[in-house]
Amino acid sequence: MDFDTQGLEAYETNADLESKVGVWLVLSREPKRRIRVLREGGSNHKFDRVLQELSKPYRFEIQQRTMSPEKQRELMIEAYARAIVVDWEGFTAEGQAVACTPTTVKALFAGHPNIFDRVQSFAQEMSTFAQTLVDDAVEALGNSSNGSANTTRSQAS
Repeated sequence: MDFDTQGLEAYETNADLESKVGVWLVLSREPKRRIRVLREGGSNHKFDRVLQELSKPYRFEIQQRTMSPEKQRELMIEAYARAIVVDWEGFTAEGQAVACTPTTVKALFAGHPNIFDRVQSFAQEMSTFAQTLVDDAVEALGNSSNGSANTTRSQAS
């Protein structure tokens, strides 16, 4: 059955944004700090594979629902570090830029749990990766004088 989907464009996502390119989450404007994330779910099958791999030793605990919330969070942070966060800008330590690696992402999230919560919420939201975001960027590219468009969602608080 082929459904008429007119008016349902808000439910279409862009597979490249979900699994390859990502979308910038702006955490602060001054100083500028942002994290580029892929989607948790959708077309990002790497996340599913990583989480399955990390969860394998804990299958019994998961099935019995006895895994501690702390262990669940630890596994999720590891999965995000390996399969969701793909880049960042503006993060420094001792005055030096810090490269975005799984190790540094885990360190950031462990030391700042609210940042992890914000990134997780952003990565789970379907509208973050909406096809309309790409369509708007393409339109902006066509209308811009400098020829550059961006897929950034401003979420600074």
